[in-house]
Amino acid sequence: MIPGFTSTLPDPSGLMFSFVGKANMKANFLNAANFTTDTVEKNYPALAPESAATYDREARWAATRAVLTEVAEQVPYVPLFTRQNVYTMASGLTYLRSPSFYDKVSGTWIDLVRSSK
Repeated sequence: MIPGFTSTLPDPSGLMFSFVGKANMKANFLNAANFTTDTVEKNYPALAPESAATYDREARWAATRAVLTEVAEQVPYVPLFTRQNVYTMASGLTYLRSPSFYDKVSGTWIDLVRSSK
């Protein structure tokens, strides 16, 4: 079980690289399912932080789609549940808009707080 894991970036391959591939099939790495396929290995360099910058945007997106398709077809990870979190604010405060999950995780929610008085 990998609880409470998320990314603060809206990049679909932002953390995906760590959950797939031979490079992450070791103790204390996130590929807990030991998942890889030929398609994953072929596309992995376009997702991995150490090499992704050498690929253009279209190539990274194609690699992301290929790996996500493999994950969707093979289902190496099954989401069982997501914890619900409750946040409270003192009276006299409000949000400009409802904070997103990413706002809460990254701490940018504080930029949305305003006085309601």
